[in-house]
Amino acid sequence: MNELDKVIEKNGIKTFKEAKVVINGDGIKVSNIVMGQEIDLLKKIDNEFLAAMNAIESFSTYFISGVADEAIAYKTVGTTFLASTKRLAPEFLYLCSSGYYQNTKDLMLLWGQRFEKQRIAVERAKLEEEGEKIKEKHIKPIGTL
Repeated sequence: MNELDKVIEKNGIKTFKEAKVVINGDGIKVSNIVMGQEIDLLKKIDNEFLAAMNAIESFSTYFISGVADEAIAYKTVGTTFLASTKRLAPEFLYLCSSGYYQNTKDLMLLWGQRFEKQRIAVERAKLEEEGEKIKEKHIKPIGTL
């Protein structure tokens, strides 16, 4: 990833920084893509991009195939994996449509949904805690028991 980061920076590629990636129950959605405007620049980093994606795909295969325990791995590297794959999503999801990097996509979806569920649970707990602090007062209408 370090080599890829260097060539992205060197070539001034914005595709990976400006895209918005959302993982939900339906899949992975990417918006704000400037990739079409940077096709020539992206071609310059093909070797580094494919080397990084091949390493990520190899990593993902262990967990998607069940050879390694993905639940344990999620606790240690899940956040880093999601950050890396979200950043590369504009290009690698395009390649997924041709059948490449399916294990990476599947693991990203699996861990992304888990991460989002955990994020919502934490947010819900905070809101409930805030709600408990609010004191409700009622005014009893005149002439009622």
